[in-house]
Amino acid sequence: MRATRTLGGLLVLAGAALVIVAVILGQMSVGLVLFVIPAVYGSSLLGLLGVALIVLGVFVFFMTGFSEPRDKMPGSHIEADRVDAKKEIGGVILVGPIPIVFGSSSRAATYAIIVAGALITLLLLAMFLLG
Repeated sequence: MRATRTLGGLLVLAGAALVIVAVILGQMSVGLVLFVIPAVYGSSLLGLLGVALIVLGVFVFFMTGFSEPRDKMPGSHIEADRVDAKKEIGGVILVGPIPIVFGSSSRAATYAIIVAGALITLLLLAMFLLG
C-alpha cells in the first residue's frame, strides 16, 4: 500500500512539473478566476498530460487509503497481534487566498498550515514571476 501511495505522490509531482514547464515555455498561462482563485489554462498537449497525471496521481493516492488490510477484515482467519497506531488526518481547502485548515489533532493541523503556507507561497511566486 505504501508503494501505491508513493506512486500517487510521484504522479502528482510529475504532473505539476509538466504544467510548470508548459507555463515556462508559454504553452499555458497563469491567471485569476474571480480575482482570487489561481488557475492555469492553455491548449498544449504538454499541459494536458500534466493535468492528467495530477488527476491520476490524486486518484491513486486517495484510493489506497480506503483499502483495509486483510487481517482487519471481518471474518479473517489471521489475527493481528500488533498495536494499532492512531491515525491523524489534516487538510487544507484553499478558497482563493483564504486557507481553511482542519485536522483531527493539533499536530495534523500544524502540518496542514505549513503545507498551506508553502502552497500559497509557490502560487504567488508562479503568478508574479511567470505571469
